[in-house]
Amino acid sequence: MKKTLLLKTMLLLCALVAGSLNGWAEDVTFTAGTDTGSNGSSGNSDTMNKSGITISGSSFATTTAEYRIYAGSTLTISSAIGNITKIVITSVANKGEKYGPDNLSVTGTGYSVESNSKEGVWTGSASSVSFSASAQCRAEKIVITYASTYTISEATNNVSWGTVSRSGSVITATPAEGYRISKTTPYTVSPEGSATVVQSGNEFTVTPTANTTVTINFEAIPTHNLSYTISPTDAGTVTLGATTVHEDASTTIQASPNAGYKFTGWSISGTGATVDDVEAASTSMTMGTEDATVTAIFEAVVTYPIHWSVNGAVITTENVEENTAITFPTTVDDVPAGYEFMGWSKTEVLTPQDESPEIVSSAISTKETTYFAVFALVLSTTPESWTETPLSSMTSTDVFVFSNGTYAMNNDGGTSAPTVNKITVSDGKITSTVEDKLKWQVSGNATDGYTFYPNGTKSKWLYCSTTASSSSNDNIKVGTGNRKYWIFDTTGYLKTKDDYTTRYLSIYSTQDFRSYINTTNAFVPKFYKYTAASALYGNFYTTVSSTPKAISVDSKGYTTLCANVPLDFTNATSKAYKATVEGNTVKMTKVTKVPAGEGIVIKGEAENIPVLSGEADDMSDNELVGVLVATTVEANTVSVLSTVNDVEGFYKFSGTTIPAGKAYLPVVASDGARMSIAFDEESGTTGVEEFKNSGTEELKSYYNLAGQRVAQPTKGLYIVNGKKVLVK
Repeated sequence: MKKTLLLKTMLLLCALVAGSLNGWAEDVTFTAGTDTGSNGSSGNSDTMNKSGITISGSSFATTTAEYRIYAGSTLTISSAIGNITKIVITSVANKGEKYGPDNLSVTGTGYSVESNSKEGVWTGSASSVSFSASAQCRAEKIVITYASTYTISEATNNVSWGTVSRSGSVITATPAEGYRISKTTPYTVSPEGSATVVQSGNEFTVTPTANTTVTINFEAIPTHNLSYTISPTDAGTVTLGATTVHEDASTTIQASPNAGYKFTGWSISGTGATVDDVEAASTSMTMGTEDATVTAIFEAVVTYPIHWSVNGAVITTENVEENTAITFPTTVDDVPAGYEFMGWSKTEVLTPQDESPEIVSSAISTKETTYFAVFALVLSTTPESWTETPLSSMTSTDVFVFSNGTYAMNNDGGTSAPTVNKITVSDGKITSTVEDKLKWQVSGNATDGYTFYPNGTKSKWLYCSTTASSSSNDNIKVGTGNRKYWIFDTTGYLKTKDDYTTRYLSIYSTQDFRSYINTTNAFVPKFYKYTAASALYGNFYTTVSSTPKAISVDSKGYTTLCANVPLDFTNATSKAYKATVEGNTVKMTKVTKVPAGEGIVIKGEAENIPVLSGEADDMSDNELVGVLVATTVEANTVSVLSTVNDVEGFYKFSGTTIPAGKAYLPVVASDGARMSIAFDEESGTTGVEEFKNSGTEELKSYYNLAGQRVAQPTKGLYIVNGKKVLVK
């Protein structure tokens, strides 16, 4: 029996945390507008109670802005929780001198008031303190400090389940791992009613009314089982971070779809259990108060086949998920020679048409669809160019470069030009590609001033950041500076438009662009307008015809041709030639793989020429101009292939329309007559003119290769006017 009593005593001692508190001090603060009187109005005879402290008076009013103690009133402050040791009465701002706490007095000593009547302080030790008002006092705050005469002790229901500590009247509880503060009975007070306790999280504020012991009650945190299901059952897998989880604790959950399925969301059962993000395949769940089950929901992925057809053949089919974006290829292989890939169309174009079908660059997968590559026959191309242009003729949409003719001005925010020569200036033109950060746009005029913007934005501009009086020269910037206007003086210098010292755009050490207050380093800028590369297109197709091209020749076996498909003369009986002009002679060079839209001369016989499927020959030096549609020319300015007096050649064309499908030379013979033709590949000779002799060339002298003059030449090689001529 004694041993049992001793054991209980030891457990109680272990449960008590050492050190009870006697005579500890606490503050109770009353603030006007927050703490009001018992009658809730601004009338007199209010009473305020807070944490065991009472303030009352016969002529005491608590308004929303201040506490008023009227003249002749007695204000009494009393404590039920320990002796009052200090009272601080703070007057309303800007009212201290007239309505300050010096209008109050208290029997005995210990009350003093600041000289500016802002604050009155009473110190002592009493359960009740009364103030008499000789005149009205208005206070915004009253702070009462009291010393408790009660003892607070703290304990736990089981010292192995957690610990407690106390600071003043606040007890802090720290549960051990796997435990928590009891949800049903977080604390008990002994003796019952000896204290009021307010819990906030793991903190407990104690207001004693007698000696008290506050015991914090811990409990083991329950664990619950976590399981999962999958819907449909074969659609995927689920991975759980744990299968048993403490109540209110979290664990990870991960859903992984099988092929042909996609994850769409989570559902959960179990009282209080939640999922952080029900739409995320990887997320966390928090356990409630009972076992829980998470369900991963999948659905079958619906896809549609998307076909990509290039020149009549489906080259790729991909399955794209329903209601998702289709990715359109930006390039295709095997573009027919002489054509350019323009994009994709839903419409197949088998017959050449003048206008392109609608180009589709984005779409959502909703059904099986075939997209056709659109090709355009390239009639001509114009490369990008940079042409020196006066700034006054530029518009706000023009893109240009300005420089000293060698180095271009940077628009990238710094003071320097490129470290290497980025442009090549020749004959007033920039002939090389210019980097984007060198391109500018402009607004304004010479009178009001120009503003230079980096291409594509008007949120920044070129400006001079140095003040007019500064000697610094390193001051050309791109940004939002306020010295942004530039004008030209009469000599062409670009200078700042400023009310003070003018600063000139200059170049230092050949590359750095700066701004000087003199013209020593200034330069007259050159402006080069940008013209984008362009192409002239003929017909549009999605399937370039593979049908052989039928050709016909004149009675001498010649013709010019411009076909809308590339042609392959590799195995043809006829021969194809490109042309270059040398004086009055047209030099014909044999080609076998001819691009579409290219002008050629054909020698041979009528036949069908197959369409080329591979890469075409280089025709960059070809001077023949092919036309796919009837083309108007100025009379007597071009030459066409003709037979005159049984002699084949390029003769001056007196007409004005070149028929579709033909070719011409954009020059005429210097003597206004014909230009003879010479075939490079004939008999291995070069510069040999070929013609049919009809006896009409009597003004020419013919010599055989031995140097003997021949009156009536027959078939063979002769020398005519110093040239080799092949007579057929």
